[in-house]
Amino acid sequence: MGRPIDWSLVSLATKALGLLLVFVGTLVGVIGLNPSTTPNVGFMDDAVFVTRLLWTLGLGALAAGAGMKLRYVLGPSSSVISDGQARVMVASQWRNSLTFLIALILLVWILTFLPI
Repeated sequence: MGRPIDWSLVSLATKALGLLLVFVGTLVGVIGLNPSTTPNVGFMDDAVFVTRLLWTLGLGALAAGAGMKLRYVLGPSSSVISDGQARVMVASQWRNSLTFLIALILLVWILTFLPI
């Protein structure tokens, strides 16, 4: 058939896209909410909406990338690994778990408490 999916690369690309969306959302928010650059109040409302949308999509992609890494790359291994490799794998699992949880907590905060 075809080559198998490289989940590590898909996870990395998804997390990179998420960070890029969060960065662009922050730039839109900073530029759009600066009174010297946007004298129009309607544009400020649009900037808040776009910022919230980009942050939501970015954090969702970041959480999805961390979840893919946890599920498909760092899942249970059937091969025999050394003690050093096991420590690296556990550290990577913790890092991706924390990334997943922090992204979800920020996502809930944005959807619940950030005004539109």
